Amino acid sequence: MATNEQEFRKCCQDNTEKNAHWLLEEKSGRLIWQESQGSLSALHEYTDTQNPLSYPPENLDEFFKQAQCQKVTLIADTTGMGKTTVLTHLSTQIKQKFPTYWVLRIDLNVYTNTLEAKTKQNKGTN
Repeated sequence: MATNEQEFRKCCQDNTEKNAHWLLEEKSGRLIWQESQGSLSALHEYTDTQNPLSYPPENLDEFFKQAQCQKVTLIADTTGMGKTTVLTHLSTQIKQKFPTYWVLRIDLNVYTNTLEAKTKQNKGTN
């Protein structure tokens, strides 16, 4: 079991053919994903879809505090629920609060064909 990044890297090197996942446990008991080698499918049973973290506008500083500790922040909802609006607002807030950060907006719809081709290519090599 790896307790830091160096131990995780060693574990991955020693077990190149196996899946490895590095998770940290918060004081609250929540597991925070850090990094993985291999398939993520085993992690799905630990994904809490019933109790997502919610950050209302008046609690944006808490969101930024959490985001700095995590490598990945997932913003998800159904079509038309305002993800683009939220991300546009967040990008403005991030740039104001952290002027040295780079904020990029990538329209993945532009890359749909490229992503499909890459997926087919990867399936062909397995």
